[in-house]
Amino acid sequence: MFATGGIVSAIRLRQTPNCWTSKAVTSRPFVSNARVRVTMTRKDQKVEALGVIRIVKPRIGMGIEFIDLESRHLEVLRRWVEQVSKSR
Repeated sequence: MFATGGIVSAIRLRQTPNCWTSKAVTSRPFVSNARVRVTMTRKDQKVEALGVIRIVKPRIGMGIEFIDLESRHLEVLRRWVEQVSKSR
């Protein structure tokens, strides 16, 4: 969830190994290049990170690049991506 409220609809690993991005659907997206603190929860797991809004599409959502992600949260993200990939 985000301070404005939202749903994460995608998490993916980009070309560089530690560059994670997320797409969030929210009715009140932040402006492009804004720095944000992100907290995402799934079942009993939580990921917290600092990020930068890289793209904003009104009524669709915003893309967030994580710029400060602790290793324990990175491991949770990797598990989430792996679990989603296996379920498809």
